[in-house]
Amino acid sequence: MRPIIERAYRESETLQFLRELVTNSIEAGATIVRIGPHHEIGESLGIWRFMAMDNGCGMSSDEMLSYLNNFGKGGKDIGGAHENFGIGSKTSILPWNRAGMVVISYTEENQQGSMIKLMLDEETGEYGLGELKGGVVCAPFDDGVIDWASLRPDWMVTGTIVYLLGNTGHESTYLEVGGTMDTPATPHSSLYWAIEYLAKRYWVFDKDVLVSVYRFDKKPHPQQRGKVKGNSKRLKGGKANAEKLAVQSGCVVLEDKTRVWWYLKDKTKIREHNGS
Repeated sequence: MRPIIERAYRESETLQFLRELVTNSIEAGATIVRIGPHHEIGESLGIWRFMAMDNGCGMSSDEMLSYLNNFGKGGKDIGGAHENFGIGSKTSILPWNRAGMVVISYTEENQQGSMIKLMLDEETGEYGLGELKGGVVCAPFDDGVIDWASLRPDWMVTGTIVYLLGNTGHESTYLEVGGTMDTPATPHSSLYWAIEYLAKRYWVFDKDVLVSVYRFDKKPHPQQRGKVKGNSKRLKGGKANAEKLAVQSGCVVLEDKTRVWWYLKDKTKIREHNGS
């Protein structure tokens, strides 16, 4: 399946994985979706890795194995809450995270949690489940570098965490995202691009759903250790941005009753909004 997965990756948007992860969380009933690095790990190792977490319904061990270890299978096939978790996430993440895509999930029935790692098997040349503590699925454990159970925040009773290890397992994936399959990922100054991308992909978020993205005040040095400053920005969707920048707006009702909203933007406001 590797050629199919990597072809799908090449034909998709670079940041498609962001849309996949946020949509998975919302479809799982999450009211909190957070995108950002784990600060204690980042400050300790000097490696800032991408992490997305939510407080949705979570996935059982069987669901994780079914959805994530089968390319042609996602939640929609059997009506699961995580809907598209599988095909879209794998094709948009695995080709630039050959060292591993770690998924940890908690359900009401399993508060201990289940953990798996999808990665590239260098011997077979195929993507699949990596071994964890003597098996392919286990409870979150301390591997000597990361205590995986510590990633779970206090507000997560049930939910899912996705943690990306990159192509080598030694590079940052939060500052360096979306590279080619054969070279390290392209560096970004921060996740401002993620905020802009998600605003274009989501018109509005439900008022009861908090979606936030962490952004650094400045890009940390690749091996920087110690306190790194930044903040989390709540996403409101494209509608809020359009209304903020518009000098005029209105709505046109088509013959089939479709409502089309239009916005006329002020170039001066756009320049001020972009900081130029």
